[in-house]
Amino acid sequence: MSHFSNHSDFYNSFILLSENEKQNPLNVLARFTEDYKLSELREILFDINYACLISDLPPYDDPGARADLVLHNRRLEELFEALFLFIVIRK
Repeated sequence: MSHFSNHSDFYNSFILLSENEKQNPLNVLARFTEDYKLSELREILFDINYACLISDLPPYDDPGARADLVLHNRRLEELFEALFLFIVIRK
């Protein structure tokens, strides 16, 4: 079990955002879209998928874990698209 699961109260809280960022989360989202292009994010996700799917090391030695990774990264890609649509396209 990971340390994230062992300390879920801590890791389910907002630990990286400053007080200002907690009050203005759209600023964090805008900064993210300034730091990365959508195509770069897609490439990063592809690289992560590729590295994990060809790995025989735990947890990706299990087909179920690989399937979860693919779904997780698909949802992240959808989230990235929605973020860029909301922040960048609608400016």
